[in-house]
Amino acid sequence: MLVNEMIDAYKKQDWWDDLDPNIQASIDRALAQSEEGKGRPHYEVMSEIRAKHQK
Repeated sequence: MLVNEMIDAYKKQDWWDDLDPNIQASIDRALAQSEEGKGRPHYEVMSEIRAKHQK
């Protein structure tokens, strides 16, 4: 069936390979930092920003 073929073709495409190598390296660094416990969760940062700007 054509739909199944389209889905299979979509699954085989890896968007990662289409990214610029500099972007890939940046993402890899960010993931490593996250695994090391560095950084803060998105919700925490957004909460802080909202508190500052909703005066």
